[in-house]
Amino acid sequence: MSRFTEKLLAFINESPSPYHAVHNSKKALMGAGFSELKENDPWKLELNGKYFFTRNQSCLVAFAVGGEYKAGGGITSIGAHTDCPCLKMKPISKITKQGQTLLGVQCYGGGLWHTWFDRDLALAGRVLVRGDNGNVQSHLVHLTGPCCRVPTLAIHLNREVNEKGFIFNKETQLLPLMALGMDEGLDQAAHSAMLMNALASAAGCAAADIIDMEIYLADAVPACVGGLQKDMIFAPRLDNLHSSFCGTEALVAASAADALKNAVDVKLLALFDNEEVGSCSNQGALSALLPDLWSRIACGLGNRTLSSALSAAELVSMVKANSYLLSADMAHACHPNYPEKHEDNHRVKLAGGPVVKINANQRYATTAETGALLFAIAKNHGIAMQQVVVRNDSACGSTIGPLSSANLGIRVADIGAPQLSMHSIREMCAVADVDPSVALFTALYTDFSAIDKTFQLA
Repeated sequence: MSRFTEKLLAFINESPSPYHAVHNSKKALMGAGFSELKENDPWKLELNGKYFFTRNQSCLVAFAVGGEYKAGGGITSIGAHTDCPCLKMKPISKITKQGQTLLGVQCYGGGLWHTWFDRDLALAGRVLVRGDNGNVQSHLVHLTGPCCRVPTLAIHLNREVNEKGFIFNKETQLLPLMALGMDEGLDQAAHSAMLMNALASAAGCAAADIIDMEIYLADAVPACVGGLQKDMIFAPRLDNLHSSFCGTEALVAASAADALKNAVDVKLLALFDNEEVGSCSNQGALSALLPDLWSRIACGLGNRTLSSALSAAELVSMVKANSYLLSADMAHACHPNYPEKHEDNHRVKLAGGPVVKINANQRYATTAETGALLFAIAKNHGIAMQQVVVRNDSACGSTIGPLSSANLGIRVADIGAPQLSMHSIREMCAVADVDPSVALFTALYTDFSAIDKTFQLA
């Protein structure tokens, strides 16, 4: 097992919610010398500078400025997301049935909800706490559990389930059971007192001081390496913590002092929230975050590196024309039990390397140019690559790629490591695909500017 595989497993286990994923990426960046910026403060960007900021605690953007950057130089970027399909606690979550305490939950994203039954579930997220001075602070919490479980109905009471399929009502039958008893004298409370006390203990505060919260349910079983040859990873949230982790590791490597001092571009990583529900949020890829950021970086660095006066609009247009974004999101490997679901000539293999995603209807943003750039970089580093298209008689999912390409107006390609069981509570991928993903992302950061010069396209 490689060093990156061990670190990936730890990252997944320590990131049961988007807030935890951002927190852990932030720690890795700070350990590599990145400084935190605040969006509501002025920025003073320097050559060789390394920076990051967060939004909503669930979105993170980090960037490193090349030592040889000149006004109008491009931004080489990787985009991924921190969220995954899951169950999320309702604002009024307390439910009692048959003298037992259950948890009211919402379905977030397009999950394979049947996989959430009979699983040990943890609780994680953030709580907002009012302190003695009246200030409100956010505390991350992780009740490792198992805290609750959604039990299935016994086959003796559902004799046709194996013939007709497992059918259930998401509102009334997808309810996690938390306790066999009930709280006494708290019928009007929004949440169970047992739950509030547990969250308060995790946050280090009194239950009465919690003013709001966002709590996710997560698989309580840790991510691990499995298979007879220990060549597979069994884990929750691979989509898309795998890409978030690999992107963070690549930026750390590419921003080392010796690699950064001669760089002519800005190297950027964006980890968005809410991709699984369409990205239409303040912390999502469909927001104004990237267009505003490109302008802020272009003008902030342009003012320091100008040899002649350029307008802000011209600077931003030059930076966009020289920029590239790699949308990194997991890809579907060919399922050995359902090979007919995959296009005959594009059957992706586990352990076969990163997968370039292509779709004629722009569900993915890859073009001949953006794909060729990526393949050229991979070839220089001996990284095996795969390509995928979906069958014409099958619907195609999408990513932040097309959204970012249209919203920002830059070149974008879509890529991802191959996996099975996508959107299940527990997914799987290959150990052998972790290191090539980190290597490809790192090579993109270090090599893109030079490779781009060889493409003379109008």
